[in-house]
Amino acid sequence: MKKIVLFFLLMAATASAQELFTELQARVTPDGPPFTFRVLGDPDGASFSAYGIHVIAPDGTEHMLDQFDALLPEGSEIDALYVEDVNFDGYADLRIMKYLPGGANVPYFFWLYDKETDKFVEAKEFEVVLSPQVDAQNKELISRQRVSAAEYVTEYYKPQGWIPRLVRREERTFQSDGSSEVKVFEVQGDSGLQLVETKQLGPES
Repeated sequence: MKKIVLFFLLMAATASAQELFTELQARVTPDGPPFTFRVLGDPDGASFSAYGIHVIAPDGTEHMLDQFDALLPEGSEIDALYVEDVNFDGYADLRIMKYLPGGANVPYFFWLYDKETDKFVEAKEFEVVLSPQVDAQNKELISRQRVSAAEYVTEYYKPQGWIPRLVRREERTFQSDGSSEVKVFEVQGDSGLQLVETKQLGPES
């Protein structure tokens, strides 16, 4: 019994030692009451080492997401954590920046909302989607990536349940005069990505 009490005391001390990086209130359904999300961790120089997200449901139920380790840059409190529907099932999901790379290809940890348990569940398959943008109208996740100063890639994913499926990829290469070539690839059955179109664009495009 003493060991059990000591264990919970140690857990409480660890939780209290964590610092709050940012707190966000957001709805999981458009007309539902908001959840509270609290990002916890420790300062790490000019950055913040985040390793816990304290989730508080509208009814007061709590759970902790702590199977991750993110390094968040100073000043990223506003845009490090997102609550939005990434698999288009009508429920908002959760993602947090892993770290801020030197380029524009920002990786994220993802959790999808499970309506059966009323909790957020880790979705590692979504981590392939870098710098994601949600296109709610077309029900796609768009990933815009910079390969080099002259090369850019845009990938389009169609989520199917808990899996984001790559359906289209555009590769754009710029020339010294500002013109560019765009190659469009589409997934075609078991053949995977196939080149379907090549476009030449002028400097003004």
